Amino acid sequence: MATRIRGINVEIGGDTTKLSKALEGVNKDIKGTQSQLKDVERLLKLDPTNTELLSQKQRLLADAVTSTSDKLATLKRASEQAAQTRDNYDAWKEKYDPIKQKIGETETKLHDLKEQSKTADEQLAKGEISQEKYDQLQNEIKSTSDELKALKQSAKDVSDEFGNPISPEQYDALQREIIETEQELRNLQQEANNSSVALSKMSAVGEKMQEVGDKISGVGEKLMPVTGAVAGLGTLAVKTGAEFDAEMSKVGAISGKVADEDLPAIVESAEEMGLAFEEGADSTETAMNIIRAKAREMGSQTKYSASEAGQAFEYMAMAGWKADDMINGIEGIMAAIEGGNKPFLSSCG
Repeated sequence: MATRIRGINVEIGGDTTKLSKALEGVNKDIKGTQSQLKDVERLLKLDPTNTELLSQKQRLLADAVTSTSDKLATLKRASEQAAQTRDNYDAWKEKYDPIKQKIGETETKLHDLKEQSKTADEQLAKGEISQEKYDQLQNEIKSTSDELKALKQSAKDVSDEFGNPISPEQYDALQREIIETEQELRNLQQEANNSSVALSKMSAVGEKMQEVGDKISGVGEKLMPVTGAVAGLGTLAVKTGAEFDAEMSKVGAISGKVADEDLPAIVESAEEMGLAFEEGADSTETAMNIIRAKAREMGSQTKYSASEAGQAFEYMAMAGWKADDMINGIEGIMAAIEGGNKPFLSSCG
């Protein structure tokens, strides 16, 4: 919490406490959740298709939304209470300031008297001052302490009388804190929504890939047997005939037009992967050329053909994935299927 709203009180359940203390627990929760989210985000960069990490991120975002909502509710409660008393500020200040000044003067006096008392203890032991003077000093210390206590009670009574109003500067700072927390909450809710969509897409792909995975894993089924892939490692020819072209046409039809502003990120991803592709006449054609190149790469690096990789792209497009997400996510999808499919699919479905 920003230091700018320190000193503000809030009443919760009939008890008045400092706003900073009221927010202490929720701020600690938010900080801890943010730290865990950063760790999960780092791992997701290495494995963006890991549904266990996506689920964990979703849970953490839900916790962050709850904590931030609690914080916002407390801030608004403090604001409502402050609004009821802010018109009393000038009148309160007129009565409170003289008492505050007197408290400061009395605290200084008491400090000096206590310092004198330390010296007086030694002087009395050495016979350098009389018992009478020593007792007078102790009595003055006591009366000054009683005076300070009474002044502090007076200050509390005045604040209670006017409803513990805060300054206009504090009130404005509180409003800024509320606005920033509202924005933070909106950002978290949007991020949680995006994470939920990503997880849903992964689940949709998982359901579709279950069908393909069963076929791929089954010896003698329509798709290439595992034994044939193992036997042909290193010499496997990339299947790029009519079947592949037809599959790519399906992907293009489902994924639709690629926005010009999205193309730079797609090209950058392709270049980072070292893909060789032909730039098309427009963004959509260039994006499809990159997807074709990635499918061929999957056909040469896995036990499946380029056409089968194209099927994976088709299901990703059906699930609503954007071209850049498809290109970056296909390796994780194919690796899950190639590794037996079950752990991946159980977490998706």
